[in-house]
Amino acid sequence: MILNVNNAEFVNLAKTVTKNVGKDQSSQLILDIRDNNVLNLSYCSPSCILSGDMHFSSESYEPMKLCLSGVQLKAIAGLIFINETPIKLEISDDKNVLTIHTDTSDFRVPIIDTPIVEFKTDTKNHGSVNGNEFIKIVNDLSKLIPSDVVLNNHPASCLNIIAKDNVLRLVSTNTFGLVEKTMEYNGEDFHVLLKPLQVATLINTFGINEPITLLKSGSKFGFYNSDNILHLVSTVNLEPLKYDVFKTTVMTERSFTTNINSFKYGIQAMMKLSPDSNQIWLKLNDNKIEFKNTNNDTTDIDLDSESGDVETVIEFGAQTLSILSNYIDSKIKVYYGSETGNQVLKIESLKKDKESDEYVADENMFIATGVSVMHV
Repeated sequence: MILNVNNAEFVNLAKTVTKNVGKDQSSQLILDIRDNNVLNLSYCSPSCILSGDMHFSSESYEPMKLCLSGVQLKAIAGLIFINETPIKLEISDDKNVLTIHTDTSDFRVPIIDTPIVEFKTDTKNHGSVNGNEFIKIVNDLSKLIPSDVVLNNHPASCLNIIAKDNVLRLVSTNTFGLVEKTMEYNGEDFHVLLKPLQVATLINTFGINEPITLLKSGSKFGFYNSDNILHLVSTVNLEPLKYDVFKTTVMTERSFTTNINSFKYGIQAMMKLSPDSNQIWLKLNDNKIEFKNTNNDTTDIDLDSESGDVETVIEFGAQTLSILSNYIDSKIKVYYGSETGNQVLKIESLKKDKESDEYVADENMFIATGVSVMHV
């Protein structure tokens, strides 16, 4: 039996559904030949379902399901040159091998003679968001999720996605720093928590103004990407982080503002000069910040503004502060020395307003970080 398929479409489908091959201990890759000349290729594992359809032509065929070697197909998909010549998929009479005939090569994929577990791809809609913006935020916040095994069954080890009152909040923390980003959303209230592997599976590319529909399927969450390939990933059965209290406890009139590039330079310089330590100190005085590490190396940067009226020393975890600084647009504003005495600081990203030409806070982002010691 031979099926003729579009070269680029098949390669894209094969690459997409096999991208998680090797990441799960138990998985299967299924080639499903259906009526009406539809071919479905699906990867199914405990952590995700990746599934897409395409059309084929054939002189004669019969519907069937075959379990393929995902490792082999993943390798082959990366070797096929994309061109205008159709690909021929030939299934051997004994159904032991799928041969992929291109215009230059023949590749063989073993057909695995094992039971095929049925899986469902029925979905219900949560609501719609801007796809490009959603993926950018997901990708950005995934960098903060910790890999600490102690937090394995805690919401702090997950990306928290919370939809309420037509606002989507995405929250990530490593327990030392926390970032919340909000975006426009149209749909029902829901929340899901995703582990780093599942977050990585969802990363895709969307057009600037391309809307996507967020979906649920049992205990899985996802969407269809731009190529109409279904991405569903497993969620964690936990309640989201209770972090709203930070938004009130970080309030203070003391703050300083400086250029983010200078601020990053101070962090990176101290980290490079003391690679075995995660501690750095920021000393505010005379319109400057002095960065200091455990080796007593120092470097100064200028402040744009400072509302505190006394000398202040703050001890930070350098790694967390370095990660958080990457979420800042142009200028960083840090609120310190809260009246409640807690050791949590608020960080704002300031960006230039096009109309007023002044720097204003990004209202769609909240950043908080804990500090070890703060002397105000």
